[in-house]
Amino acid sequence: MKHGTKYYSGEASLGVLNGKVTGVNVNGDSTSADSVIITAGAWTSEILSPFGISIPVEPQKGQIVHLKLPGQDTSKWPVILPQSSHYLVSFNDSRVVVGATRETGSGFDYRVTAAGMKEVLEEA
Repeated sequence: MKHGTKYYSGEASLGVLNGKVTGVNVNGDSTSADSVIITAGAWTSEILSPFGISIPVEPQKGQIVHLKLPGQDTSKWPVILPQSSHYLVSFNDSRVVVGATRETGSGFDYRVTAAGMKEVLEEA
């Protein structure tokens, strides 16, 4: 506990009484609260759907590539952030990370795809 907060880990759901959110339930244990802030990212819509609330938040897949450049000192290379959704970030182990795709409609599928890698490498 820090600054009066408590950390809970597990599967959570909203505690509701007479149509009003009264707290949260985590792993079967209830905690009441005057206010609840939902910070569930791509799972927010799922949490709110029982209340008839729909918000336009959904998961997106982002694919990146780690490129090893043997013999190159990449430690002082700049970060490249063009006005697109792609980037290049260098590290001190002769490595450059190139990313990223933004794939709407992919759900929670984390698998790498040839099309995604092609896009990242072409942008690099």
